[in-house]
Amino acid sequence: MRVRLWLPILYVIAAGYLVFGPPGAAGHGGGGEVFFYISLPFGFVSLLVQNLFKSGELAVLSCFLGGMIQYFAIGYSIDRFIASRGIR
Repeated sequence: MRVRLWLPILYVIAAGYLVFGPPGAAGHGGGGEVFFYISLPFGFVSLLVQNLFKSGELAVLSCFLGGMIQYFAIGYSIDRFIASRGIR
């Protein structure tokens, strides 16, 4: 199984929909808050970036990239666990 690839892809689709898709798009609806919550704990990096650089766009980008790294690491861990158990 390639969970390490599918989890980040699903995250990108969900994050893209939450930030740009729902009514009140472009981060002004409730989707921006949910986007932050699915990116936790790496979402806290976006708060640090926003306070350091006073840039909202950079904060969203750092939250997005942090979430991708997080979900890749989770998928990699699941792949390793499945391989060590011999589960297919």
